Amino acid sequence: MGLQGWSRDVNCFDESRLVNGTVVGVLRYSPVIGAFHARNVTLHGGGSIDGQGQSWYDFCNAHRLLAGRPRLVEFNNCSGVRVHSLVLRDSPFWTVHVVYSNSVHISSLEIYAPENARNTDGVNADSSRDVLIEDCFIADGDDGVTLKSGKDLPGIALGLPLENVLVRNITSPKNRGVAIGSEMSGGIRNVTVIDSRFHGEGGIHIKSCPGRGGFIDVTFRNITVAGGMAVTMSYTGEEVGGAMPYLANVGFEDISGSGGCNFEDCSQAVGCSCWNMSFRGIESWLCLGLLLYVLSW
Repeated sequence: MGLQGWSRDVNCFDESRLVNGTVVGVLRYSPVIGAFHARNVTLHGGGSIDGQGQSWYDFCNAHRLLAGRPRLVEFNNCSGVRVHSLVLRDSPFWTVHVVYSNSVHISSLEIYAPENARNTDGVNADSSRDVLIEDCFIADGDDGVTLKSGKDLPGIALGLPLENVLVRNITSPKNRGVAIGSEMSGGIRNVTVIDSRFHGEGGIHIKSCPGRGGFIDVTFRNITVAGGMAVTMSYTGEEVGGAMPYLANVGFEDISGSGGCNFEDCSQAVGCSCWNMSFRGIESWLCLGLLLYVLSW
């Protein structure tokens, strides 16, 4: 069985229900499927959910929306979330967004979106705890799996980290694989990404910028990449003061494939603090940019 989401008629967009975003006072369109303040929620089957996102992509290129684009599937302030055995297509924005939730298991999903469809991340875990994401095939227009914890001062004030997360057996054949950030203001800790294959232009990407604050504690192990690894501490390109991001206990182990290692603006000059970063079993070509990172201190 298949479910089709938003109407292709753009005249319906401004008449749709709005919900509060993760930033206080910022509205966005309600998800196609959503649960708010719920317990023991399961979404599964064997069918497909089509967000009919092309109308949104076209409309956003030419017009200004009243609010942020909708997620395809969202769980907000939920406990005991299970999502598995589904095909998800053409989300208008992030495909699966789990935020302020706990005890989450996401598995056996196929996620598709056009390569040029911006912000169509596959699975986004955000300011949640005890999260398992596994056995997914993600071919979208942005990051495959994204791990976040709030943005700038509102995220710092809320102080809800993303913690106790395991991501494993993820295949991403195009675009980007796994991303940490750039929204990380509440902190990201005890995260492990293992046994995955990222064949697109970006493999592993840690990204933040001055003003975001927060901290990162993550291990990547047994991963094949085609787009290498990157740590970017000036992701937005804006000159912003305030809280600085902090990287600690970041480990790269048994990383193979092709690409390179790019540590962009990860230096004291930008305000990035790094501590206990380790590299084990990394193919030599992956660390061509590592010397630039060391010399920047």
